[in-house]
Amino acid sequence: MKKRHLKIVLGLLLSACIIGIFLFFRQENNEQNGEKFQEAEAESEENTLTYDDGDFIYLPSIEEIEYDTEENITFHKNILDVSLTAEINETQEEDLMSIANGEIVGKISGPINRLQIKVDAPELDQLFDLAEEISELEFVDYATFSTPLFLSDLNNDSSNSDDEGNSDWWIKAIHADVSGEYIDQFPEDFESVNVTVMEKGGLKEDEDLEHIEVTKNRVEESDHAERVTKIIDSSNSEYGKRGLAHGVADTEFVSVGSKLEQGKNVFTQYLKNLSNNIEKGSVIINNSWGNPLQSEERFDSEKNFLEKIFFDKSYTKYKEEHENKNNKISSELIIELDKLLNSGYNNFLIVQPAGNGLSLTKDEFAADKKEKDEKGAVSKIRGVEAEYTGFFANINHNTYRIAQDQLAQNKKQKNDLNHSIETILSHIIVVGGVNEEYESPSWASYGNPIDIAAPAENLEFIGEDGTSYAAPMVSAAAALVWGYTPELNAEEVKQTLIDKSLETVSEAKGDKSSYPMLNVMSFLSSEDKYSDLMETYRTAVKEQWGPEQLDNRRLGPEQYVPGSLRTDYGYTFYDINKDGIEEMILGVMLDDSEQAYIQEIYTLVDWKPFKVFESATRRSAFVCKNGTLRINEVIDMGTGEIVSLFSDDLESLATLENLYELEGKDAKVVKEGYIENMSGQTYRSLKNSQILSKENVDEINKQYETMDELIFTPFLSE
Repeated sequence: MKKRHLKIVLGLLLSACIIGIFLFFRQENNEQNGEKFQEAEAESEENTLTYDDGDFIYLPSIEEIEYDTEENITFHKNILDVSLTAEINETQEEDLMSIANGEIVGKISGPINRLQIKVDAPELDQLFDLAEEISELEFVDYATFSTPLFLSDLNNDSSNSDDEGNSDWWIKAIHADVSGEYIDQFPEDFESVNVTVMEKGGLKEDEDLEHIEVTKNRVEESDHAERVTKIIDSSNSEYGKRGLAHGVADTEFVSVGSKLEQGKNVFTQYLKNLSNNIEKGSVIINNSWGNPLQSEERFDSEKNFLEKIFFDKSYTKYKEEHENKNNKISSELIIELDKLLNSGYNNFLIVQPAGNGLSLTKDEFAADKKEKDEKGAVSKIRGVEAEYTGFFANINHNTYRIAQDQLAQNKKQKNDLNHSIETILSHIIVVGGVNEEYESPSWASYGNPIDIAAPAENLEFIGEDGTSYAAPMVSAAAALVWGYTPELNAEEVKQTLIDKSLETVSEAKGDKSSYPMLNVMSFLSSEDKYSDLMETYRTAVKEQWGPEQLDNRRLGPEQYVPGSLRTDYGYTFYDINKDGIEEMILGVMLDDSEQAYIQEIYTLVDWKPFKVFESATRRSAFVCKNGTLRINEVIDMGTGEIVSLFSDDLESLATLENLYELEGKDAKVVKEGYIENMSGQTYRSLKNSQILSKENVDEINKQYETMDELIFTPFLSE
């Protein structure tokens, strides 16, 4: 064979070998890539929540969390959240994916339409660039990076976990005992109200909760979830253990995550649960969870994800990142709530606790508990502004502006929100805490976001402290208001709870000095129970009934000269003894003054009107600010009878100042009082007959100061 031919043959053999080797390694590489793709696909499926309606949500792993030092915020690498104007078609999806060049790993549809897209963008500035470009598409409201949620039930390490030292004060303080009695007696007065409990953790099996529909998402059971749910809708009939809205609330339980999924929870997951339940008709959503700020000691001592992210950063940086993340999520919440309202879902209330201040180490909590047990109070202020704790508590004018800016991102014209910040806030109730002294506890979060406060400390039958348990009390009360008066809208239900508060909770932390205290009897319309009596009085005034007609029906005051009721005779409602049941007070406004002259008082006994006072010559009544009824009478010292006309003999006359507490059929129970001799201004106690000094009497009068805010509405003005 010629050399030239030999070279050709050798060249061909060498080429064949090279091609063979290439094909071998290519096949090997393809198999490896295929295995990797299958592994990634399996991992994606494992981290995906799939819903019955076909929606699905990707839950990133802890390893996908990164921290950007320049923006000082945590994010999921390679994940974009895209908020859509509506559900997109195939062409729009192609346009979107041509920019994103990624894979849709999560999708929710309905009033809120949103995508999670996995992209090749591990750095935050890369995600920013992609989001900016995607936001220019007409069918996109905005695009943004995904933020990890580290949700807390707010009570894991910072609450009393037994019933020792607790009492039932909270039941009476919010009049839950009275409301339970009313629901039992008049169940037909209420329509059913759909309530959703959205909780961190799963609901335990419990015979008192068997009637509740449960939606679980791969989570462990939680004592906290059980307690929260029972406050609203436990079927237990024992005193203090029955749900405040049991028999009225139609309750569903939905888990929003758990300890097992810490860092994997994403905002899109919460939006899906929220939107789902509102679409299904839930009008009250209780959220007894939040995103609390850790104490500096806990930040420094704990070995968790924070060490990876902030290992060379200060506590100040951590606090700033926490605030940045809360602002981002709250502003996105505003946009998505605006969409729900746009879609016609405008009758819902979201209830969130203000929070329990800083999340403490176990040692810090133990030290606080010891100090409280020994001294009755904790000296250190653990509370923080509520904005740091909850995403709904952080919805305000600032985050509203951030939301507006987000919508304006890369748009030629500003795509503004359709609802004002005031309208959005009318669908949110933030609940603070109160202790037995009607004060906000030192550990409780505080500030302007708080709408109302409810018991959160020394809670018998609950066994833990925390605003987590104050929130479901408010949710239950809202359910009763809506069930009793279903024609109300969300704003009116919220305002009813605030307006019908009977007590004030003092706050020593921050700029806001007080909050209204929850009254579970807020649902009751006084006019419903007094309506027949009111109509009788209206007729009596209009027709000018004479003394005999009035006496036959026990209407009107005792009069020195019997006659008809004045044409300006009127009424008002006021809960004198603050027991959750309003009294009907009748009388007139004195001529040329704004002072109310009380002539009759009715309360409800067995839910029926019962007269507890009527005025007479030399007998008048005043309502005291501390819930007492003050009755002033002039008597004859010799006979003990009320005098109709003054005598010149002052030695025989005395003034009785009786201070009564209204109490059921007994009507009036003496709390305090004194008798004053009109001739020499000497005083004697009506409680124990002891001689009183002028200073003693002044102190009594100061304690039982009368109120002057009563204004009567004339019966004939309607």
